[in-house]
Order: sequence, then structure tokens, then C-alpha cells
Amino acid sequence: MNSLDARTVAVTGGGAGIGAGVCRALASVGADVVVLDRDIERAESIANEIGGRAFAVDVTDEAQVDQVYGAIENLSGSVNCAGFNYIGPIVSTSLHDWRQMTGVHLDGAFLTLRAAARSMLRNSTGGSIVNIASINGVYVHRGMAGYAAGKAGVSMLTRTAAVELAAAGIRVNAVAPGIVETEMTRQVMSDPEVSSKWVAGIPLGRLGQPDDIAQVVAFLLGDGSRWITGETLMVNGGAALRVEPVVTDESMWTVGALKDAAGAGQAE
Repeated sequence: MNSLDARTVAVTGGGAGIGAGVCRALASVGADVVVLDRDIERAESIANEIGGRAFAVDVTDEAQVDQVYGAIENLSGSVNCAGFNYIGPIVSTSLHDWRQMTGVHLDGAFLTLRAAARSMLRNSTGGSIVNIASINGVYVHRGMAGYAAGKAGVSMLTRTAAVELAAAGIRVNAVAPGIVETEMTRQVMSDPEVSSKWVAGIPLGRLGQPDDIAQVVAFLLGDGSRWITGETLMVNGGAALRVEPVVTDESMWTVGALKDAAGAGQAE
């Protein structure tokens, strides 16, 4: 892995899951890691573990994001890992739930990318920005419309920003993980029947771990990727080579079940 000695990198969603794995990997190669998370206790726990700094930030809050990024000196890297998931049919999804999903994943990516780019432009240092997209931004799963739409948007945001910022020496890339064992997926993956279906669809024969993603993020932040920008790298153990397994019970998608879900959604 490339050395990131003396480089300051901010990581949103750094208090848990893939974000925490990214923080650990970056610190191991010498980066000065700024751990950002909505939960300050989680952020401080990871920061204390790796010798970094921690700030509380809600990536959907424009003023908060701008303030925190504005306070980070000599920023040369930024990683957007903040996210969560919601599963449910479109017909029962409320506008509030939809906006939460797209707000965290797409608005959050935009706000953190913009803040990081502004900081790098002020310093005239160039830099590297990495967004966490998802295999779900390419491959369809019923019940994950908001998540998938947000992640698909992240990939196009990444490409557009890469073109706009290239002249300033700022590279922008994304990593699209497959299924990774984190707090967010553990509840579903704790069911052996469900997890075995997932593993069966992964040619490399196992679920991903946060460090599998973190190593690729570190590569994209370092000099080894200096001629790469605007890319979304699929990191999924080969799962994208196959049709992904169904993640919900088929009974959710009968006409009767959808009518019931639509009725419940209208009653909200």
C-alpha cells in the first residue's frame, strides 16, 4: 500500500463499519486521520485507537459540514463513508424515508465532496477524494430503491466532479462494495440461510470485510493511483459477475402483499 505520511485525510462515517476500517487502514500507512461521525462517542473511540482526531458531523447539515471541513488544515484527502439502509417496497415508502436515504447518501456525498474540494482549492495542494458507492447502484434489489438511487447518483457525481476538478490536481473516484460484514448488515447476515445465499453468489467464496474496501480506498488516496480519476471501482469478490441473490422473502412481492403495503403507506 502507498505511504500516506503527513497527509491529512477526513473520513465521514468513520466511527463504525467500512468507515472505521478505512480510518484504521489510513492510519497504518501514516495518514493524519480526522474521524467524522454523527455519533461523537464512536468517532472518538476510533480516533483514540488510531491516534487521530474526531469531530461530530451530520453529513446532511450543510453548515456543519462546511464548518468542520473549514477547520481542517492542509486537507489532502477525503473519504465519504456515511450511510445506512432501509428496505421496503416503493409503494409503502414515505417521502420522509426516501429523503432520508437520498439525503445521507447523495446530498451527504455532495456536501462533503464540495467542502473538501473547496479546502483543497484554497490551499492549492491538489488531493484525492473517494466516495463509497455500492454494487446496488448498478444491480437491482427489490426493496432498496432509495439506497440504490442514492448510490447510483454518487457514481455520476464522482465522474462529474473528476472532470471539473482535474485541472486543479484533485482526483475524484469511488469504490462500490458488494456485501460487507458491518453493523449495518449484521442483522441480515446473522441468518445462516440468508448469508449462505450471498456467499454462494460470490466467486471468491466469502463476504467482504471492511479492510477489503479500506485497502482500495487507501490506494486511491495515494500516489500509486495518480493517473486514475472519475472511476468507480467494483470491490465485491466477483459478485458483479453473477446475478445477486434475493435479499427479501418472495412473499413480500406478491400482488396481495404489494396492495397491503400500498395501503399501509397511504395511511401514514
